[in-house]
Amino acid sequence: MKKKIVAIVIVIILISSTGGYLLFSNHEEESSNHNEESSNQNGRYWDDDYFSPIRQSGMFLKGDVDNDGDIDLTTLNTVTSEIITFLNNGVGEYNEVLNSSGVYCNDIKFGYLNNDNFLDIATAGDYILINNGDGSFTKKYMQLVDRTPEVIIVDDFNRDGYDDLVTKCRAGSDQYVRLHYNDGKGDFKNYSKKIFVFLGNDITEGESADVNQDMKPDAILNYGNLISIQINDENNDFVEDIIGYDKFGCHKLKFLNLVDLNNDNYIDIFVICGSQYGAAKDAFIYVSYNNGTYPLPEVEKIEFGNYTSGFREISDIVFFDYNKDNYIDFVFANESWINIYCYKNQSVYCKELQKNINGQDILALNADDLNNDGLSDIAVLQEDRLIILKRQEHGNFVSTEFRY
Repeated sequence: MKKKIVAIVIVIILISSTGGYLLFSNHEEESSNHNEESSNQNGRYWDDDYFSPIRQSGMFLKGDVDNDGDIDLTTLNTVTSEIITFLNNGVGEYNEVLNSSGVYCNDIKFGYLNNDNFLDIATAGDYILINNGDGSFTKKYMQLVDRTPEVIIVDDFNRDGYDDLVTKCRAGSDQYVRLHYNDGKGDFKNYSKKIFVFLGNDITEGESADVNQDMKPDAILNYGNLISIQINDENNDFVEDIIGYDKFGCHKLKFLNLVDLNNDNYIDIFVICGSQYGAAKDAFIYVSYNNGTYPLPEVEKIEFGNYTSGFREISDIVFFDYNKDNYIDFVFANESWINIYCYKNQSVYCKELQKNINGQDILALNADDLNNDGLSDIAVLQEDRLIILKRQEHGNFVSTEFRY
């Protein structure tokens, strides 16, 4: 993981309708090879009041699960309790689908759990899934000290070469956050330590990043109305830095992402800020750049300019360099719409929109160079299909659909 410092980015999205278009065609394109993808991918947490089986879990991970050099895609269906893996054939086509059944959980993350150099899956449930070497997985019971976890973070917290787990479990009104050390074989029962007990709002999301440049990953947790940064010290004890409600001014934080938005090699924390009852009323970005001191500096407001309209209900967010200017851009999905915002020099300066993809709700998004042509593509997950939007040199997209 790169040496990075945390900054805070808050996006409050105005819920309304918009116009605008992305240009799509119905032809496919050629491609070549791809480099190996990182093991740690962002998961998502979703509200229980949304009915979609995949969107409730909110997991849509990317990674090279069969070690062939191409980006594969994995998601969780909470109704069928299946982990669904789409294998990439190298040109951005996902013809082979592998299912791992009987997985009851709220959260999944990729990680290297048993020292064989194949991506495994840790679940916020009773199992980990060990990669068989071909992209299929075998369930292994995960015996932990606390109860079944509800949120999970995967990273090598003690820097011994094996990915460990940070979990949030619940006992009555108490929420326990605990670090579980990996013994190198994918077992986590031998040694663990409690990080803290939290009595407040529900912890809904967790990610990891090295926020203080000590070459050790720290844990970032979403409490709903504040963000907790757990600084991992030399003894693998954690010291908390709270980014509180007074800085957010909202009741419901969602879509925790760690991304370098301003191209300065410092990790920014990106969340969507909604009201207590789900609706958002304005559209702003707030950034607080970490200067190495704690607590973090106050947030700074960054306007969306004339691009503030757009959403009824956001279903996912991903980041990629849409216009090839070496700055990360935003991709939002709401209902059947895709919205792309260009970002550079702490401001949003363009917006593109595709307002209908098959007339179906978009459950989740991901983005990467899926067909090995050097351009970032978009993967769109719907209830019965996977759609790959392949980027063209001139900025348009080619659409390919795979039923599952």
